[in-house]
Amino acid sequence: MSDSGKLLLNEKEAAALSSMSTHYLRRDRITSGENAIPFLRIGSAIRYHRSDLEVTSLRSGQLQFDLYQAGKLKRPKIERIAT
Repeated sequence: MSDSGKLLLNEKEAAALSSMSTHYLRRDRITSGENAIPFLRIGSAIRYHRSDLEVTSLRSGQLQFDLYQAGKLKRPKIERIAT
């Protein structure tokens, strides 16, 4: 099975897919309680469902868009670099 077809991802794969650091995922598991990104503990191994990461990514993007629309999030300043 190719990596793109894997349903359960380890921490490193989950971080790469979701554009989050492994440190963030660990902290999320420990401190977020019921709001944490869903994960499975299989023995000492942590696994994430690909679909849960995709939903979390979509929610995060929608939240940022909603905050921007409500005026609570400012557009990042982009500066041109002289060449």
